[in-house]
Amino acid sequence: MYQCVKQFGSIKIGSFWNVDRYIVNSDGERRKVIITNEDNWLLLSMTDFENHFTQANKPLTEQEWLQTADTEQLAGWIFNILLICSRCGDESQSDEEKIKKCPFGKIGCTKKDWQKWLKQPHREE
Repeated sequence: MYQCVKQFGSIKIGSFWNVDRYIVNSDGERRKVIITNEDNWLLLSMTDFENHFTQANKPLTEQEWLQTADTEQLAGWIFNILLICSRCGDESQSDEEKIKKCPFGKIGCTKKDWQKWLKQPHREE
């Protein structure tokens, strides 16, 4: 089973698809893939397939999870991050408490911290 991680035509991000068979060339190389979802058939080049689908059982990165999250999940994530980040300026907590609760383990995160975080495996919390 594969999960759509990037928009592909009318295929919804986060939708799941089964790979039924591949079309191979005379050298045995996979050139196109046929995937089905319920009664729909779709023929994709291998490049399209690799660019838009990932193994569903392969752990998603934080970036992939964010791209596949629905509105409720995104709202929850944004709320939690704002709550965590608001603690940096909270004078009622010690620096030690702030560092313990920060996903980066420090006070004051940077753009590079977030870029690194996006590449990390996603963990449900």
